[in-house]
Amino acid sequence: MEAVDDGDYDLVEFYAVVGVDVSHVHPEFQCTPLVAAILEDQAEIALLLLQHGADPEQLSPLDEMTPLQAAQAMDHHEVVAKLLELGARAAEPPSDDPQHAPRF
Repeated sequence: MEAVDDGDYDLVEFYAVVGVDVSHVHPEFQCTPLVAAILEDQAEIALLLLQHGADPEQLSPLDEMTPLQAAQAMDHHEVVAKLLELGARAAEPPSDDPQHAPRF
């Protein structure tokens, strides 16, 4: 996560090549590396993570965002295009069906 946050492309690539899980949710940070890279304005690292198998739809718990939502929010058009190419889908809008309403 530190290499992602720091924008250290070479170190992120090294970790990915040696088999570090690029979709791992760190228990302390509760963020995915992919969403962290996008929100830290590290589009090149986000694309690198995707190249090495990062899950294009994995929700980042802390940010409550998918990679596609994060990339759209940050206007990272190249990352959005890659995510869509890899099958990422837009989040479903909330349902108006009372059967799916929150329960209290």
